[in-house]
Amino acid sequence: MSSLTKHHLETIKDMLPHKYVKKLTEKVNEKLPPGKNVSESLVTLVMNGYKPDYHGIIETAIDWAAEIEKQVQKMLSSTENMSKTA
Repeated sequence: MSSLTKHHLETIKDMLPHKYVKKLTEKVNEKLPPGKNVSESLVTLVMNGYKPDYHGIIETAIDWAAEIEKQVQKMLSSTENMSKTA
């Protein structure tokens, strides 16, 4: 993942909710072994490209962005189906 530029990180952040740091920190900490946690400040530094990612922060952010995209597509398709039946 070290080949990601700040531009790539900005693209990922644009796909996440506006205040994403707290929720992303929670999601990363769920994946880590007990007793190991990342701080919100580390998440911010990694997502801004100032620190390397050794904890799967970027991978978790990408997975979360994909999950959000799926939810949006599902909502759009259900809205489209509702408008066709009306």
